[in-house]
Amino acid sequence: MITLAIVLSATLAAAEIHDPCGAFTVHLKSASNDAMEDDMRVTLAFEDGTAVNVPLASALYETRGTLKNVTNRCRQLAALDVGADRALLLMSRNGRPQWDVLDAVLIDVRGKRILDVRAGVGEIKTEDRVFVVRNAGAASFDVLLIREEIENSGCDCAAAAIEDWMRISVRRDHVNARWR
Repeated sequence: MITLAIVLSATLAAAEIHDPCGAFTVHLKSASNDAMEDDMRVTLAFEDGTAVNVPLASALYETRGTLKNVTNRCRQLAALDVGADRALLLMSRNGRPQWDVLDAVLIDVRGKRILDVRAGVGEIKTEDRVFVVRNAGAASFDVLLIREEIENSGCDCAAAAIEDWMRISVRRDHVNARWR
């Protein structure tokens, strides 16, 4: 007798994810309750019960934290402190069959509202399931994203996707992104 076990990544197996991030919790929920459908909505729930829908397109969002060199407010996702009771939520949107895509959301934690959304900041290599982020000054971070893919490389592989640092900063309650 042969036993076959199929193991799904925890990020893909959940149709609903709740991640406490200090004064707020990020909720990701599939409208169809199917963990593989591109129909998750993102909602923030604050300690006083206030709920705010994040204006991102329905998609399959996946858990992706950070390395320990930056302070992350969340356990499974990435929310970085940008000062003045603001948090920068970095979301990993499944880009299948291509690379995952980074969406950035600026949250006014005290005001319990979304200040800015920057969808499609760049593509993320997916093998390590973390954002590679480093501090780049006040309310500013460098995030490792795919800058180019080598044409005619002969492989559909990670080696052909060349990464570089994207500077993501918050200025006057807006998310800015530019290649370093």
